[in-house]
Amino acid sequence: MNASKVVLSSATITALGNALKSQDQTDNKWVKASDSLRADRVTSSMLETAKKGGNEEVRDQVKAVIVTTFSEADRALLALDTKALPKRRDQQAGDKSPSKEDKKEVQQKIGARLDLIKSHIAKAEKAEEDGEADAPKTAVQRIHADLDKAIAKLQKLEAPTFDPAEVIKRINAAKGMMPAL
Repeated sequence: MNASKVVLSSATITALGNALKSQDQTDNKWVKASDSLRADRVTSSMLETAKKGGNEEVRDQVKAVIVTTFSEADRALLALDTKALPKRRDQQAGDKSPSKEDKKEVQQKIGARLDLIKSHIAKAEKAEEDGEADAPKTAVQRIHADLDKAIAKLQKLEAPTFDPAEVIKRINAAKGMMPAL
């Protein structure tokens, strides 16, 4: 697999943004975000720094999503030239202008959130290795699985008041209209 070809889908960007905005780190939003990242072929090792063998393109895409969840003030601070900022804010004079320390704090938030994302992906990878989880699924794969479950339930119905064979035929037709897995 050529890792440089990995591009985050809009569904992944949305799921990741929602998870990052969530205050609960065990929320189902994180499961959805990590599944979505993994469906886009992102691994926890890709989010490492280049020195540690990570993929900078993927890492930059994820960092861009992280920054979108920041306040306007934090985003403006990140856009400032670090060399033009004073080292420290003069707190005794009531100075509220940004400093290098302020920018460093915001940059550290990016790193912390990257680590959080890596840990959720690593947790899903470990669960899959241990056989405790299914492979990550795209929306189409989930729909196919749900339709297969519906067919199985229809086949087990006793004395239905409708024709299950006709319903199953229509479900299979609907599955045929969707992209192949």
